[in-house]
Amino acid sequence: MSQLDLVSVGELLVDFTPLEKDGFQYNPGGGPANMVCMAAKLGMRTAFIGQVGADVFGEKLAAKLASEGVEVSALSFSEQYPTTLAFVHWAENGERSFSFYRHGSADTMMEVRKEALELIENARYLFMSSVMMAEGTSRESCFQMMEYAKEKKVRIAFDPNLRRNLWDSEQAAKEQIIRALAYADVVKVSEEELTFVTGCEEPQKGIVRLLDEFPNIQLVLVTLGAAGTIAGHAGGQIAVPSYEVKAIDTTGAGDAFMGAFLSLLIRSGQTPEQLRLEEAEQMVRFANAAGALTTTRKGGIDAQPSLEEILAI
Repeated sequence: MSQLDLVSVGELLVDFTPLEKDGFQYNPGGGPANMVCMAAKLGMRTAFIGQVGADVFGEKLAAKLASEGVEVSALSFSEQYPTTLAFVHWAENGERSFSFYRHGSADTMMEVRKEALELIENARYLFMSSVMMAEGTSRESCFQMMEYAKEKKVRIAFDPNLRRNLWDSEQAAKEQIIRALAYADVVKVSEEELTFVTGCEEPQKGIVRLLDEFPNIQLVLVTLGAAGTIAGHAGGQIAVPSYEVKAIDTTGAGDAFMGAFLSLLIRSGQTPEQLRLEEAEQMVRFANAAGALTTTRKGGIDAQPSLEEILAI
């Protein structure tokens, strides 16, 4: 098997986004799926590991990832459990919330398969978020795959992507996120998630605490929405402003950011701790542009910009 740049593990689902009048629009989504499609758009050799239902939604989602250039040989189809559905609700500023139809769905009941381990073994980076850790067999499957990645010296990128309504309790969410942080080399968190994990209200202090408590973490990226991003590692921190755009839907913006950032990091050939702050700044600037442009269109994967659009701003 040829080497892959990035393998993403997680939920692949349908986002139903509201139309201006009545009804909803079908959009393929799921954080790890959004992220890996952004990386594929930017020329990365990518693969996705997950589980959908053996239903019309699962078939359409698999076809979408394949059309974006993502390897889907380790995407399994469950005859027993359905594909997850999510209904998106928007505030006036474009910020969104979700209602999930997920309990007992296909992506909560994933098992570790040989095909998945082969992809991980041949990857430079493995990406994961906490959504798959909220319930079912998928929780331990995620940790088994991260453990395997560590054995094979594959670097791990982690995004907590906290969705409180998917967890039995906030304490359970925090325990599993902290458990996952112990495997991560690169961490992307929102300001809210950083406070949730560290208790620090100020992002700069939260970054320091994460780096102190988890010596395995080499780079922390704190996304601040329209205010930009703070990147930090043992060599210091740098704040990078975002781009002013007219946001209509923030779904998938953080995922596009992460896909764009990891694409540049992997292409650089450097490890996260080797990055000079000036280099990290340029990568974050590029990723900020990808995230900002994603908010100007509806949906997750279909809203992502091209390389040319990113470079234009």
